[in-house]
Amino acid sequence: MQRLVLAALLLSSAVFGQDIAASTLSLVPHFAPIVDGARKTNRDVQKSWKLSLVPLLAAQSLDTASSWGQVEENPLLAGSNGRFGMRSAGVKFSIVGIAVLAEYLIGKSHPKIAGMLVHVNRATAIVTAGTAVHNFVVTH
Repeated sequence: MQRLVLAALLLSSAVFGQDIAASTLSLVPHFAPIVDGARKTNRDVQKSWKLSLVPLLAAQSLDTASSWGQVEENPLLAGSNGRFGMRSAGVKFSIVGIAVLAEYLIGKSHPKIAGMLVHVNRATAIVTAGTAVHNFVVTH
């Protein structure tokens, strides 16, 4: 089961991720017009941002599954018994939801920043997935 979940996470990152080198070059003004043969429009950036939420949410879900019922180190997420449970998941996904809403609002008012948020979401997904894998290895 663990391997299936990890494979699904990696597949979603591969399917919904873009070429990192091209995305990085698009942040440099000199290279922006030639990346992927055309200048990226605001619509393209918004689509990339939306797709970057898939691995982010998959990683958060994987981390939640790996922490369920275990002792929680984070006092903000720990339940009354010190373990990760329903309340903890609610707090965790509320924080993620608020962050996604903030990104949406920032991306709408500053479209150039939305491209950077794609990279932030991908990096967060990678770190969170790593934490989840660690949790699975240590606890199971």
